[in-house]
Amino acid sequence: MRRNETADLFIHLALVATRDGAWETAASLMGYAEGWYAAYQSDPAPNEGRLKSSAVTAVGAALGATENSRRRAGRDSAPPH
Repeated sequence: MRRNETADLFIHLALVATRDGAWETAASLMGYAEGWYAAYQSDPAPNEGRLKSSAVTAVGAALGATENSRRRAGRDSAPPH
């Protein structure tokens, strides 16, 4: 099992949130995923990387780049060990 499966799930949930117009939730979920990847010094799998790019673009268009970054940065805590 990859350690990134939890972060990958956050990316999938963020994309679902964008489809529902839940922009703030999507940005927060992406922030959690980014924090997880950073804590384990890893990157998303190729499919999740593409999904993340789609979600980042959608949220950025809806919230603006500044708010998107702010909401994502607020969720970058390390996962529990």
